[in-house]
Amino acid sequence: MAYWAALFLVLIVGFAVELVTARKWRRYVLIMLLAGILFAGVVAGDFYLRTVDTEVWSGRVTDLEHIEEWDEWIPGRVECSTDDDGDKSCTKKPGHFEHHRAKNKIKTSDNGWFEVDKSMNGVT
Repeated sequence: MAYWAALFLVLIVGFAVELVTARKWRRYVLIMLLAGILFAGVVAGDFYLRTVDTEVWSGRVTDLEHIEEWDEWIPGRVECSTDDDGDKSCTKKPGHFEHHRAKNKIKTSDNGWFEVDKSMNGVT
């Protein structure tokens, strides 16, 4: 409501100044209408952008699943191929570690399983 009060106060004072100074008041009325439409669009956009949200913590937590982060050793391998002349060539790929991030899931009483990456206090 404060948005509209501020807008109309500015428009009424501006319109009164235009009438007293005898300028072209039709131009001012047109500008008032355009400003009102633009302002209404901004207020409506602000209202809808702030109120659209997805509720995740709506039910009780009924179950949880936690898998610690871990590193997996992927062993090296040898890949061989033979060309048309019968020559064999082999390439050896070395082994390496592959890191797997921790997985945390909770099950709520109303919407099932959700993956969670932060605790309730914001600490990862």
